[in-house]
Amino acid sequence: MLKPLKRDRKNCFSTLDIETAPDGSVLDIAIFNGEKVTYFTGWREFFIYLQAVVSDDKRYQKFLAHSGGGFDYVSMIEFLLNNKKDFRFTFEVILSGSDIVLIELFIGDKKVQFIDTYKTLPASLANLSELFNVTTKKQKIEKSNYKDMRKFKTDDPDLYYKYLGDDVISLFEIAIAFEKILDIEFFPVTAASLALYLFRRKFQTINLFKVKPEIDEFISNAYAGGRVECFEAGEFKDIKVYDVNSLYPSVMLTNEYPIGTPVKVSTFKSGKIGVYHIRFFQKDRTKPAVLWVKTKDSGLTFTYAGEGYFFNPEIEEALRQGVEIEILEGYVWLRSANLFKDFVEYYYKLRLKNKNNAIGYCCKIILNSLYGKFGQKENKSVLRRILDHDELMKLIKNKNYEVKVYKATAALYEITYNRPIDHRLIQLAAYTTSLARIRLYQALSDNVIYCDTDSVHIKDGNFRGRISDKIGDWKLENSGEGIYIGRKQYWLNGKAKFKGVKEFDILGKGEVLIKKDDYLKILNGESLGKKFLSFPKLKSVISGSPACRPYFITKTLEKGRYLSSRK
Repeated sequence: MLKPLKRDRKNCFSTLDIETAPDGSVLDIAIFNGEKVTYFTGWREFFIYLQAVVSDDKRYQKFLAHSGGGFDYVSMIEFLLNNKKDFRFTFEVILSGSDIVLIELFIGDKKVQFIDTYKTLPASLANLSELFNVTTKKQKIEKSNYKDMRKFKTDDPDLYYKYLGDDVISLFEIAIAFEKILDIEFFPVTAASLALYLFRRKFQTINLFKVKPEIDEFISNAYAGGRVECFEAGEFKDIKVYDVNSLYPSVMLTNEYPIGTPVKVSTFKSGKIGVYHIRFFQKDRTKPAVLWVKTKDSGLTFTYAGEGYFFNPEIEEALRQGVEIEILEGYVWLRSANLFKDFVEYYYKLRLKNKNNAIGYCCKIILNSLYGKFGQKENKSVLRRILDHDELMKLIKNKNYEVKVYKATAALYEITYNRPIDHRLIQLAAYTTSLARIRLYQALSDNVIYCDTDSVHIKDGNFRGRISDKIGDWKLENSGEGIYIGRKQYWLNGKAKFKGVKEFDILGKGEVLIKKDDYLKILNGESLGKKFLSFPKLKSVISGSPACRPYFITKTLEKGRYLSSRK
């Protein structure tokens, strides 16, 4: 059962940043505790200091580093793995994909957390320092110095240390400003965890109950993301892109949500919130497919015939489009409530009043992060270093844990276990995404050549959606020449998107590697090999790659599978 929160959480923290040489070796580490910057020549010096202060000062029990999960903390773990005789700390790493979300390190009886602030504030430190208008801005330095920090340190040590110090001070000021704006006294691990906290603390008025495990599994089949589809590949001279104003918050604002325990049914119950296992057949193939199938390889594929699990909004839209539906089984809720109206209204109004400042930015993050937290899985997998034999044996013997050797020489183990999560209310997350997919479907027309979750790209003619600045309505987001070659693969008005390639320049230095002509070549069937500079992730470092040393990877870029659910 998920209850409203009655008390605030409190904690304090220090900020952390490292500078590295071109070979990946650490030049210096800086931390800021709110009063002074302390510098260390490497991780050894840092951990000796940390052991001395962690018991007496809570500011050293939590560290924040911006983009630390993909850089700073990778270097830290590498050091600990290579120095397990000197620093016999147990630690646990939680990953999201290949990036570190959280590290919990145990020094004696004290737990030290290392958090990546990028997971809550996804923007560059330079942009954040301007947006939050903090006193200490991130310094701009010459590109020649930026490429070789060792040279920068040698040539101008005073400026170098000021640059490093300003980074940790700026991040600290940003974190404090963020807390003040949202009226909290802690910095969260993720934006989603913060959104849930704020909802429970200030807006939840009733107890919310989990469904039984077998119903949870049933509903999970209906939980899927947004609609991403390329209806027509080609080069187009005049594309217009329309976005929904806050798609997920808008459906949370205007719809009631299921509460209580659902009942099992064998027929469709119109007017009731329900989830069903169905077979479907859409005869009219001049329209985009309403329903979809889900696979691990390709995600959602919208199709005219198949079998799947759907909430009532998608089934109702399918029936309006003449789709033949066979109900196999389902669950219907007898009660519903407007759970999120006050939450969305409060933060959306605040956002509108502060469109171009930090308050508006924070509200946008909160509004878009809540629904997904209700779908968080109870199955958890972590990497844990265990140096104590008795501790390892105790875990292995515990039937609630699955322990696998990840790397024996590093004493690293992958531990998987289930833990009850009160806020796993899968029906709320899945119902939200169902409502959102139908909101997008209703804007699809013959002149739509591409769609992605909350946007449609049209090539000519009129747009059928209602245009205004109101939540849930549409706005013109972009326009210009476009080239479309598949899902998440397009070039529009100078902006490039290509699935599987996160950055289009060399580590943010401005050199564009995928250009308009490349998209035209791929559109015409060519395969292009492109080199991208990247940093090794944690698992690569564990396997032996040196941390923080950039290296080139080659990717073959080719036309994606042309997916269209329109004849």
